[in-house]
Amino acid sequence: QSCWVLDGYDEFRWKFHRQTEPLDVEEPLPVTDLLSGLLNRQLLPGSTVLVTCRVRDVSDFDGLPDKSSDVNSRKTNPERAVSLLNQKWNKPDMQKFAKSLTKCPPLSVLNLSGGQWDEETLKTLTQFVPKLTITEKITLNGSCTSVEGLVVLTALLSECPSVSDLQIRLQNPVEASRLDVSSSVTMVTEALSLIRCLTDNQRVTCVEFSPQTESFIMFDGVKAEEVKCRLTDNQLEDEGVKFLIDSLPKLQISSCINLSYNRLSRQGLMGVATTLSTCPDVSDVETSLGEEKRCLIWFRRQDESGKSLRISNGSLERDHLISLAEIVSRCPSLTRLVLKNNTLQWEWIETFIRVLTCSQRGLTVSVEESWIGSEEAVSLAHRCLQLNKNISTLRIHQTGLQLSLMNSELTSLRSEAAIPAQSATAIVSLGDRIQLPLVEGFTHQFPQLTELDFSTDRLGVEFLSSLLPSLPNLTSLSVGIKERTPAVVEELSQILLQMTLIQRLNLSGHSISDAAAQSLTELFPRLRSIGLSCCVWSEDGGLQLIRALRRSKHLEELCLDAALQLKENSWECLAEALGNMTSIQSLKLDGWRMDDGGIQQLIKIIPGWKRLKKISLSKNVISDASGEKLLDALKSCSLLEELHLSSNFLGDLTAASMSLVLPSMTRLAVLDVSVNRFGKDGSVSLAKAVRSLTNLRKIHLTSVGTSELGVVAASLGKCPFIQDVGLGWNHCGDDVVLELAKILPLCRDLIRLDLECNSVSSAGLAVLVKALQSCPSLQIIRLWKNNVSVSEAQRFSQTERRLSFSSM
Repeated sequence: QSCWVLDGYDEFRWKFHRQTEPLDVEEPLPVTDLLSGLLNRQLLPGSTVLVTCRVRDVSDFDGLPDKSSDVNSRKTNPERAVSLLNQKWNKPDMQKFAKSLTKCPPLSVLNLSGGQWDEETLKTLTQFVPKLTITEKITLNGSCTSVEGLVVLTALLSECPSVSDLQIRLQNPVEASRLDVSSSVTMVTEALSLIRCLTDNQRVTCVEFSPQTESFIMFDGVKAEEVKCRLTDNQLEDEGVKFLIDSLPKLQISSCINLSYNRLSRQGLMGVATTLSTCPDVSDVETSLGEEKRCLIWFRRQDESGKSLRISNGSLERDHLISLAEIVSRCPSLTRLVLKNNTLQWEWIETFIRVLTCSQRGLTVSVEESWIGSEEAVSLAHRCLQLNKNISTLRIHQTGLQLSLMNSELTSLRSEAAIPAQSATAIVSLGDRIQLPLVEGFTHQFPQLTELDFSTDRLGVEFLSSLLPSLPNLTSLSVGIKERTPAVVEELSQILLQMTLIQRLNLSGHSISDAAAQSLTELFPRLRSIGLSCCVWSEDGGLQLIRALRRSKHLEELCLDAALQLKENSWECLAEALGNMTSIQSLKLDGWRMDDGGIQQLIKIIPGWKRLKKISLSKNVISDASGEKLLDALKSCSLLEELHLSSNFLGDLTAASMSLVLPSMTRLAVLDVSVNRFGKDGSVSLAKAVRSLTNLRKIHLTSVGTSELGVVAASLGKCPFIQDVGLGWNHCGDDVVLELAKILPLCRDLIRLDLECNSVSSAGLAVLVKALQSCPSLQIIRLWKNNVSVSEAQRFSQTERRLSFSSM
């Protein structure tokens, strides 16, 4: 088997003739017979003969045996470009041709387009590529007929060092949706080479490489912002990850890159953080060196502006914090920095705060450590104010400290000098065991303390009685103390009457005597927020408080959940008061057992609430017909962000009204209609409504009366910001899970998915688990009480850590 190249047909055309008589190969042959015998296949019929000639001379070869259907050759200097088009070769044919080609002189271009070869034929060709001397390229347009064949070509990136670029065009690209490249890519440089080859293809949505699981490329007709890359479990370590980071500007990954479980060190972690300043399109970075070993790089979505950085379980040291401060200074668009459980020492935090700078957009820094208790938080906050004059707001919340920084040059417009840090606004929520002397000293350190939250604490009334008079600037107070006797609120109410700046008051869960109720009514006219959920009072005391709400014309937030022991006419009094509240933004009336009569009164009022952002009417007795009218009334509340209607008697009529009304609520972020009575038609209506809610963050459809929620699950693909999905206790089958598997790659912010008490099988769960590879933000999927055996549950849990089969 050999290859004959007859270069320059002009030189020997006169020697070529049609050979009809058999040749005697035992006798010497003249050149004329030799050339003609080769072309007529009488000599060496198994060999390949390549002839270079002018296009005008192609007809000279008509009628020759085994002539190619299209022969188009051109002569180049100093190397040749050869085209053999539309060759319908099988594996033996390709093997014969490739072996012959290895004996040919160097070629610049080999064009084998139009072959339409199967996987085995292509594999035969690729085995010979390393042995060929081709200096520029091999063109195979139309010769790869399947995704499997494409995988064979992809392997050249790792098997043949001389192959530096791979450009692929499938014959029928719309038919290919998934390309398996498992075991074809072994190095990060190879992965990047392949990614670069695919960046021009607008159908590529996801690229995943992993030695632990299969590696693949996903194709679909989707928007460019959904393209992602997964490189988990590849042991890239710092060097490989740095190579990727340096290549980011050249890649067109526009959703996220998942680099989890790649043996990053603390230094490598800091390198990933630098992408916020070196790559303009990177919007968020999340890293952790703890058990999860997460490393995610998110890319900017349309209309996003600020950037964020979250580092947890990083075991950072002082030098790392200094480097981090430098990264912040180089990234003016960074607006949020979260440091959680990084074993930071007190002195290191002080150093970090001292050197930290911020841009005109401001920066919020959160620091959480297990050793930070209430006393440590107070002392650390005081020290931070002394070290950095740019602190504008300070929040202390149990084991954490949150600082909001604003460039002092911008905050000092009211005066020539920068505003001193001591005038920063302070918002404090203190934990248990806080000592009175510490808090008293704290109030002197923070004269601008405006918000104080004791809702989770166990403090005595004497403590607050001593503390509150020393806080003249307090505007917001939330109190939860161990003594819930009527005397507590009586004493507090007298103190609060003297605090003229109080605007927001939360006394939920307390026992309120008639005398305390009378004192509180004097506060109501100047309050903008009132929280009295689950309070205990007499019928007269409760009615007195509700009547006093009629004077709260400027009230913005009202929470009266589970208001018990009320007289029959209490609702009429409340409805009258609500009618006067034209500034209301948040209303919570859960557990009132409100029937259709009460809802009808509320429906008359709602159209006047143009500023309403949140309404919660859960655990009432709202019928389906009343729910329909309620939704119709809410259509005037275009600013609505949260709608809570769980535990009522809503059905398909209400769902149909939702499909008409909710599309106009472009800001709606939370929808909770759990524990109601929807049917199949209601499910379709809900899906129509959800598809239009592009800002939806949370949807709870727990126990809604139907298992046919597949259309709703599919509609979530139109909600790019969705974070929390509840579909538990509906007996949903695999059809719902399969729809979820399709949309999960589109939900980059999804954190929680509840599928408890459904009918999901192991087969359906397997599909869902595979889809989870493209959803790195997801933290937990609840799967308690499904059709998955204990052994299968254990197997799935070992494969995917985010699955939870327990009831907790």
